[in-house]
Amino acid sequence: MIQLACILLLVTLPWSESASDPNVVCPVGKELTIKEAPWLASIRSNNRHICIGSIINPKSVLITASCLVQRNRTAVWSHHMSNVTVRVGNADRDSGAGVAVCDIIYHPREKNFHLDSALAMLKLCKPLTPSAEVQEIAIVDKQPPKDAKASLSGWGSLTRWGMRHTHCKVIARQQDVQLIDVKACAVERTKHFKYARLERTICSSKISNFCSFDNGSPLLIDGKLAGILNIGSCNLKPDVYVNLFSVRNWIESKAKDKK
Repeated sequence: MIQLACILLLVTLPWSESASDPNVVCPVGKELTIKEAPWLASIRSNNRHICIGSIINPKSVLITASCLVQRNRTAVWSHHMSNVTVRVGNADRDSGAGVAVCDIIYHPREKNFHLDSALAMLKLCKPLTPSAEVQEIAIVDKQPPKDAKASLSGWGSLTRWGMRHTHCKVIARQQDVQLIDVKACAVERTKHFKYARLERTICSSKISNFCSFDNGSPLLIDGKLAGILNIGSCNLKPDVYVNLFSVRNWIESKAKDKK
């Protein structure tokens, strides 16, 4: 019975049918040099990559809260801060300089499971040294048009639901995407929108069953950070992002170095 249950579980997982096909499981897009996306950061726990972050300033990295907080029906757990580090300055996800994290600030709405505010700010123990390979990214200063063209960058879905797709390269990639009307997105992502407001959310369409990038991947419009990937998949359902324009004041206030 245990064997049968395991087989049934594998059949029901969305990625299971394509997990053996590297052309489907691995994200698409062109490979990047780090100078093309110097704001990318690999967030790590016990030196294992767990999600993607965006450098907001030399001491602040923005991530999705789901990177560090996991919920189930009975418990909430998080990575211990002493185990969390940030690695920057290299297109190879597992290379580059590592910096310790001294503080984690969660968006106040996130604790009540508001997925449209599922953000956290990592405060680094030491400031990053800006260079051609390490740079901050500015936040958008206006509401993104619902049909805007954008680009998504990051590493592959190597840790989707705790499963590792080891045949995927760990080199940063970029994929052009098209935003779609959030109301149409809500029709396909009904579970997500039970806990998210339309005006605080951005969605982009998918044209094939490639897996989304890791959670936290930055969505850029006209060279500015517009969204943080919150919900992705290995199917045709839209990718869902926190709309950073709606929380820009919180980001700017928490990114300030108060020391």
